[in-house]
Amino acid sequence: MGNYQLFDHYRMMERQDIALAFNGSISDKLLIGMAEIIKIRLSDKEEEQKIIQKVFSIFVELAQNICRYSADKASRGIIVIEDHRDHYVVKAGNLIENSKIQRLTDKIDHINRLDRRDLRKFYNRQLKNSRKEGQIGGNVGLISIAREAENPISVMTDSAGKNKTFIEIAIMINKKEVG
Repeated sequence: MGNYQLFDHYRMMERQDIALAFNGSISDKLLIGMAEIIKIRLSDKEEEQKIIQKVFSIFVELAQNICRYSADKASRGIIVIEDHRDHYVVKAGNLIENSKIQRLTDKIDHINRLDRRDLRKFYNRQLKNSRKEGQIGGNVGLISIAREAENPISVMTDSAGKNKTFIEIAIMINKKEVG
């Protein structure tokens, strides 16, 4: 065995306010179980139902993105929920092919520039568009995330070699209504 101490990892997660973390292959069955854990944990904290629903919905969308778009055939990725005093942050990361990075970051930039009204219009327009051959879903996941959280989507990338990039998508969910 190596020098890795699980207790050190536990303490780091406590310092980072990590409410839930998963690293590995994500399947639909696993996703259902993790989603239930989220609902239970946030309910135990007596979080408002509206906030629980937002965190839950965003978690599911990001986990589905890993399942559907991961360059890893086993749909491997990492997903984390941070619990801060006045907000949650849901983060997800996985490997994707380099050829898909620019299109994805451009889409996120476009989504982040839209106000609530224009975001709703963009969502409805995307739903009406016909799906391309082999396309999975309605191409509205990131739009749904931005609408649900009412905050911009953060995206970071790190080169992973061999024509792949690790992409991290994060979104903040306020615990109280803003404005």
